[in-house]
Amino acid sequence: MKKLLTLGVVVCGALLLVWCGGKKWWSAWGQPQVCIKSMCFDVEVAKTVQDQQDWLQWVEELGENEGMLFAFDAPGVHEFWMKDTLIPLDMIWLDADGKVLFVKEYAAPCNEEDSAKNDCQRYGPPVGTQSTYVLEINANKTREAGIFEWVKLDMYNVE
Repeated sequence: MKKLLTLGVVVCGALLLVWCGGKKWWSAWGQPQVCIKSMCFDVEVAKTVQDQQDWLQWVEELGENEGMLFAFDAPGVHEFWMKDTLIPLDMIWLDADGKVLFVKEYAAPCNEEDSAKNDCQRYGPPVGTQSTYVLEINANKTREAGIFEWVKLDMYNVE
């Protein structure tokens, strides 16, 4: 009877892991993630204006499946620039439900001279596009992950 009970617990645990979709089980412990199908990005969430201004400046490397999620209180027009950002990024604008509104692939870092003059290119969605979130991940990851306009991304523990 004891062996049968142990086997039942193991089987239930394995089923729970499969049901949670592979890596997504980690989100149950509070790690913010943005996922599409079976690929998840562990993200840092920038909610304050200060975090949003400084977050990826001077970062020399971003893990393969890591990113930054900018979370805004309300939908709005959000533009970004790459001042003092050292690595190229893909930027994904999302609505409140996680639907992709616009993708900017390979936003190049601003060179040192232009950064010093605050003369960096701005990146944003088409005029009037109102987003609630902007996800930044390593350049060229959107295609690999299958992220494109109108796809829905799942967000865990980003509140």
